[in-house]
Amino acid sequence: MKKLILIFLGIGLTLFSNVPIIKINITAPSYIEIINATIYDSIIESGKFKLYLQDELEKLYKELRLQDLLSNKNLILKESKQPIINFDVVIKNLQIKEEKIKKDYIVNNESGDYIRVGEKYIKVQKGIYYSYDVNTSRYIPSKDGYYIKGYDGKFYTFNDFYTKFSHEKIVYKVSGKVYYNLFGYANDSFSFSKEIKKRWYKWDETILKPMKKENSQIEILKYIASVIKSNILENIKNAYKLEGLIYDLKKDRVILNIGKKDGVLPGTVFTIAENKGQIVIKNVENNYSEAEFYYLKKHSKIEIGDQVVEDSKKIFIPISLGIYYTSNGLKISLGLRQRDVYNDKKAFLVVDYLTNTQNYIFTLGYNIFDFYELKTYLSLSSNYSIGGMIKYDLFDLMFNYSLQNKTFNFGGGFSW
Repeated sequence: MKKLILIFLGIGLTLFSNVPIIKINITAPSYIEIINATIYDSIIESGKFKLYLQDELEKLYKELRLQDLLSNKNLILKESKQPIINFDVVIKNLQIKEEKIKKDYIVNNESGDYIRVGEKYIKVQKGIYYSYDVNTSRYIPSKDGYYIKGYDGKFYTFNDFYTKFSHEKIVYKVSGKVYYNLFGYANDSFSFSKEIKKRWYKWDETILKPMKKENSQIEILKYIASVIKSNILENIKNAYKLEGLIYDLKKDRVILNIGKKDGVLPGTVFTIAENKGQIVIKNVENNYSEAEFYYLKKHSKIEIGDQVVEDSKKIFIPISLGIYYTSNGLKISLGLRQRDVYNDKKAFLVVDYLTNTQNYIFTLGYNIFDFYELKTYLSLSSNYSIGGMIKYDLFDLMFNYSLQNKTFNFGGGFSW
């Protein structure tokens, strides 16, 4: 019976989250409750922190369930308390100014007969488009033309058509600054500024007249909230780095000893100790997660117990560049490459330029097998030749046979 109780207790305690608990203190204009809500959302969405109230309610529920299992006494089980991190957010200099703008034209790409050129509006002859003939230096009617003729006899390029309509457009000019301090992790600020439409007109071709459109003030608040959320979310994600250990290795999968309860999300990238490589999370369970290799350093040995730390994914440029001297002279190669997990060239598609003949040849290559440090490739070229390449680090030794000329070509050089 005692063993059974211990099992239930172990299960219960694993339900508690290991992510840091945050208590948010927001200083903002009292009428902008939506901003407060979106800051709370950004914390929850990050997956790396728990809100103080949310965590306390969950713990109380789980503790009460455990109490029911273990005792009929009116006692609450207690576990070691996690420290609470204060997250201060202060919004200052928040300004929402209304501005009225006089307009004499409205966009109408259906039946408008004006175009805008700089700050002027020119009346044009709709329906006939022109192309410019370089040989005759004349504008010629063409259905695919980019020019249109104005009533002033000149030709213009254009983006939109307009209709003459005097009206007043009202916009909100929104600006402010946010200061935030996630104690022990991040302390920074950012500014925001944007012009948002409040009232404007849009042409309605069905009734052949402009229709008035209007945004409520809630749209302004939504914009402010979205800016604050995206900035805070990005910064707190980078401020707190998850850490764990490799628990097991299964073929091309890595099992970590951290999971949902620790704030791990699918797509999270970890760097393995001593920069041995990087892994990307593919599947997350409550107490563990599964990842696959994204990059491995050559000759590195990944072992159970290796520490992993959250990191940004390494960027690899998929460009292939080479220079060779062959039987046909100097050859310069440029194109795309596909990499393997060691960042070696797995496949490539390049354009070869032969300086002697000034010809361009397309070549497709694929890694067929490796022999120790040597990598071998099979290649096919657009000049009806088949060949191969042996690569050691940056050095290449190549050969090919022309099916058209019945000749062999040899060469060597360097490529990346």
